[in-house]
Order: sequence, then C-alpha cells, then structure tokens
Amino acid sequence: MKHTYGTPHAHVRELDGGVVVLKPHGNLMGGAETDDLERLISQFDAQGVRALIVNLTDVGMMNSLAIGRLISGHVRFKKRGARMSLCNVDRKIQNIFVITKLALEFNVHPNEEEAIANSALGDE
Repeated sequence: MKHTYGTPHAHVRELDGGVVVLKPHGNLMGGAETDDLERLISQFDAQGVRALIVNLTDVGMMNSLAIGRLISGHVRFKKRGARMSLCNVDRKIQNIFVITKLALEFNVHPNEEEAIANSALGDE
C-alpha cells in the first residue's frame, strides 16, 4: 500500500500498480458528498490511475445525480483504457443498476478483495 487518506466524505487507499480504492460514506444525494465523489474521480482520472475501485459499502442511498457522476467517471476511465469498478453495492442500488441496464456496463464485484484481485489480473 502506498498511501491512505480521508476527505470529509470518503476514504482513499492508493495501492501499488496504479490501483485506487475510493470508499465514499453516507448517502450520495447530490450535495457536498456527491461533489467530493466527482472531484476525487476526476483527480484520479487526471493522475492516470489505471484502476479505480469505488467501494459502496457505506452508501445506502444514491440519487440520479450521483449515478450520473459514476457513469461520467466510468466513461472517462474507459476512454483512456483504464477501468472503474464498483464493489459492495447495496441491494437497492444494485436493483437500480439492473433495471437501467447499467449493470451490463459497470464491473461490479461482491467485495473489495475480489475487485482488487480482478484489477490486478486485468479482467474486465
């Protein structure tokens, strides 16, 4: 592990090999917490992070604005050949991803360990 730090709305772990685990906490309902999520995703994209894992274990609700921020980040990462994965997604949020067919686009893992392992292997 290279570096760990926190922001008011998230915990960040930078791992070896260009992998970052971003763990937002609280509900992502379009306020400062969602702005923080967007800022961090943009920062990691600009730094050339090759794999961003968003661990949603501490997020129980998410509105369309927050989902839009995740989609935007995913598209930016994908365009440059990097990947953005999600893990520990609450069942309610997972249902939204299934209904909207976003589950087909996002790489979703049941836990952080599997997400990290898959990013190390380069699996999509």
